[in-house]
Amino acid sequence: MYSWNLFYIESNRSIDTDPYKIATRYFPPNFHWIPENSTKNLQFYSSILIHTDFLTTKPIYDKTDDSKLIYHSAYILRFITEEDWGTHPSTSKKLCDSEITYNYYDYIDAWFRFMLFQTPDMSHSWFFNFDKNFRGKIPLWFNKWWHQFGLIPHIFPEELQRASKSFIQAISSKLDAYESKFPYCIHFSKRFKPPWILKWSYEKNGDILHRFTFVKWWDRFPHMANMINTISKEFGQTTLNLKNSKDFPTIDRSAPEYPLIQAPTRLTKKDLIHLLQQSLKEDSSDPESEASSEASYSNTFRHDSEDTPRLSDD
Repeated sequence: MYSWNLFYIESNRSIDTDPYKIATRYFPPNFHWIPENSTKNLQFYSSILIHTDFLTTKPIYDKTDDSKLIYHSAYILRFITEEDWGTHPSTSKKLCDSEITYNYYDYIDAWFRFMLFQTPDMSHSWFFNFDKNFRGKIPLWFNKWWHQFGLIPHIFPEELQRASKSFIQAISSKLDAYESKFPYCIHFSKRFKPPWILKWSYEKNGDILHRFTFVKWWDRFPHMANMINTISKEFGQTTLNLKNSKDFPTIDRSAPEYPLIQAPTRLTKKDLIHLLQQSLKEDSSDPESEASSEASYSNTFRHDSEDTPRLSDD
């Protein structure tokens, strides 16, 4: 789970207790952030990424209600680095077949702000992966994006955690100076394409409104056995103790170098379940039942249906 401060809730807004209402009454209509320019909305940022083939997305709707959007699948195709931009970052360029102009600063912002798409009931989630045709160099600023929205290795099933550590042990001494600036999990994800599910919401904590994100492993991922076999053949198996946290490189999500970030308290799964139910107002049929809570936790993400998103190696 990752959390950061958004704004202070002044006394004239303190009568609201619902975090979503507080946010929507503070931010301009159709925004989940404070825009520097009102014309640079969600459509503007999404267009930069989608129409330039940096990202591909697909909306997934409810089987029984084709008007209800459940989630988006999103596949990272490539990045453009500041070096690739070829001129000063403030220089504007035009999207093909469009009057939209953007600069490199807008391009960076686009990766963070297109993620803030949300449905009115705050039920939307993302199904993320690197595309099978992903190519090119990853810019350093992507570390910040990954810190907020990326895959966390501790959500892997135990067998995949063991296999990923074999990969990490094998490549750690082979990374060059630039590659070493990125978490091992980025290298693993780029190479083997494990998907992750991400969701974000609001939380009121005293006089401060927070945005928090959390990720979940897709329990129906059909290619995990093949992935583990491939890793085993290429890199061997490790016998390290998975219970020893020192054996597994962690991602520090406190990120003191980034402003407006508050290091979250380490939460248990029960804490997350409670937070999800409270923030999304999804009441379990039996709040005291752990089994009922587990079902509610799974259904919140809505990725455990029979619909299988397009995977990178399909």
